[in-house]
Amino acid sequence: MQEQSAASFRGRTCVVTGGLGFIGSNLALRLARDGASVTVVDALHPRHGGNRVNLEGEAGDAIRVVEADLGAPESLAAMAGAEVVFNLAGQVSHVDSMTRPLFDLDVNTRSHVAMLEGLRNDNPDAVVVFTSTRQLFGKPRYLPVDEEHPVAPVDVNGITKHASEQFHLLYGETYGLRCSVVRLTNVYGPRQRLRDDFQGFLPIFVRRALLGERRGCAGRARATGRGGRPSGHGCCGTTSGRPRPRRCARAPRPPSAGDGSAGRAGRAG
Repeated sequence: MQEQSAASFRGRTCVVTGGLGFIGSNLALRLARDGASVTVVDALHPRHGGNRVNLEGEAGDAIRVVEADLGAPESLAAMAGAEVVFNLAGQVSHVDSMTRPLFDLDVNTRSHVAMLEGLRNDNPDAVVVFTSTRQLFGKPRYLPVDEEHPVAPVDVNGITKHASEQFHLLYGETYGLRCSVVRLTNVYGPRQRLRDDFQGFLPIFVRRALLGERRGCAGRARATGRGGRPSGHGCCGTTSGRPRPRRCARAPRPPSAGDGSAGRAGRAG
């Protein structure tokens, strides 16, 4: 986080959903180090990357952990007193979303609606930052991909994530919740799950490099986008530039949602 953004969270009450996972744990630790009162909510679904070890050391002892589904009563109770809710919970495996579509729908959409309902009823003044994914754009129709690019998911995960985006924005427009949406792209860094191939392509390459295995991409990387500009896209579909949050009318400018290893998310409240 930038120093100014970090200081703005000192003394504030924050909840990080999915906070035992890769990005969530980095964010939770940074918030706690900077003086925020932090509660983590995580269902610890197998293969989702959540691990209590991720909060060991540093400021981890000061972080309260609630192990429950996003829409469970104990999770909603934790969020009832929060000033800022960083909503990072969800399933990110595109492969698993195709083999278990109903489960993906449950954890990526239904549980988020339950959370939004809880906030609407019990904590309507909370700032909510929801992390979505660039994957919902599908195959790029042009490069570099920007916010005007058509949404055309190629799997169930992209559809359920897009639905959750729309629910957050709808609750902002209709009920006045201060919701922001940030689409993250190919995030990597400390505490990332490397043990299998279900958390994106970058961990696959990192794991194979650590094991001394062969690495490679099928096809040829494209180095330029429209007008010959560098695209940041290779054969693996990474994207250039920082994500810009979409906000409802009441939403504040969102805050940095982590250090350089965990992506950036702008200033909230």
